Amino acid sequence: MDLSLITKVSPLNSDAFGLAAFAVLSLVLVECAKTFRWRIFLGPGAPGLPHCLRALVAGQLTNALLPLRAGDAVRIGMIVWSGSLLTVATVSTAAAKAIDALCLAGIAALIVGAEFAGLRWIPPVLAVCGLVAIIWVRREPAIAQRLIDRVPLVRKLRIAELAVVLASIGPRQIALALTMTVIVWTCGTMANLAILAAAGIAPTFDLAVRMLVGVYLAGLAPAPPARVVVFEGVVAGTLMTAGVDPGAAALAGLLLHGALLVELGALFLIANASTWLRRR
Repeated sequence: MDLSLITKVSPLNSDAFGLAAFAVLSLVLVECAKTFRWRIFLGPGAPGLPHCLRALVAGQLTNALLPLRAGDAVRIGMIVWSGSLLTVATVSTAAAKAIDALCLAGIAALIVGAEFAGLRWIPPVLAVCGLVAIIWVRREPAIAQRLIDRVPLVRKLRIAELAVVLASIGPRQIALALTMTVIVWTCGTMANLAILAAAGIAPTFDLAVRMLVGVYLAGLAPAPPARVVVFEGVVAGTLMTAGVDPGAAALAGLLLHGALLVELGALFLIANASTWLRRR
């Protein structure tokens, strides 16, 4: 790594720290939007937003700090402890993951479309197909469920759970959930743009969405506690495929990992503050 890059985030460079702080704030908004969406999916018996936030952050921290992907179990367990049914907690969690998986597939298609000019029609077509599918699932839930059960890939993506949730909530709740999903991915992209700038890389939409894919892949790869080195390496690898200097790409991965850990730690303290204050 080019050690001169470290000077870009030295205490003397307030711009880099300002950008990193903006990235942390954007990531906080990501988790808040995810919490709001999850509570919509949990239905009328959902616990309050603070409890949902505590459960979501606890799950995220478990995945971030431990080599085992046990975050969903922690998240579901905390929601069930609050009084929600196990089936509702499990299905709502799977539905939230399914909608993000579909968004990630759309982002991957966007990257492919950017690489090959003749394929730029793919993302808008996928978006239209997604909206049509939502309307169809609400109108014909039984038929949709039978078709979903016949396609192994669709089952693996947990689309069946998403279909169940979409069929059980009203149009207003669906619109709110979609709005929260847009906020999740928009704020995630904004955080990546800020990290790129802080690392001295010219921020572009293409690089920012590549980082989104990198973060997802880093979560799947086997890793030591806190995913140290693996996270940075995967994110750097996605940037290097676009021609970014290896040293700058590694620095961007390091900054993003740090921002994620700071954001989750801050949210954990905020989410538990009310509980701690009541006990005093």
